[in-house]
Amino acid sequence: MSQEHFEHNVDERRTMIQALAENFKINDITIHAAVDIEGLPLPKLFPNPGFGDQRRKQPHILGVHNKSGELYIGLVKTKDDDLTDESSLTEYDLYMDMTMKQEGIRFCIMMHEHRIQHFNSFITHYLHPDFWPNMMVIAYSEDS
Repeated sequence: MSQEHFEHNVDERRTMIQALAENFKINDITIHAAVDIEGLPLPKLFPNPGFGDQRRKQPHILGVHNKSGELYIGLVKTKDDDLTDESSLTEYDLYMDMTMKQEGIRFCIMMHEHRIQHFNSFITHYLHPDFWPNMMVIAYSEDS
């Protein structure tokens, strides 16, 4: 991967994290930690009790809804490969397991709007239907 391509991916991820942060703020969610947002600490690494690649995972954003007190875990996915690679599968398993075991946790994923159909097709086969209500997919458009 060229340095220019790498920098584009980092910039795109940063832009999408900012967009997800704005989405959270609009929906009355206070952001407490985030990757690539100045002035905020990095989100903590969540322990992995045995899913997929066995590695701890760090979401891009952690926030708390101001009225309900629910914890919001936010990720951005910038490429098609990001949707189904081993690291992502581990993230889905880990964060969805957390939402099922503990009341008051919501899991959000932001991706380019043109990737949502592919993701939905994949995830409905990958995750048990009981998990679906706990995952929110947020469309990212460069026009917005």
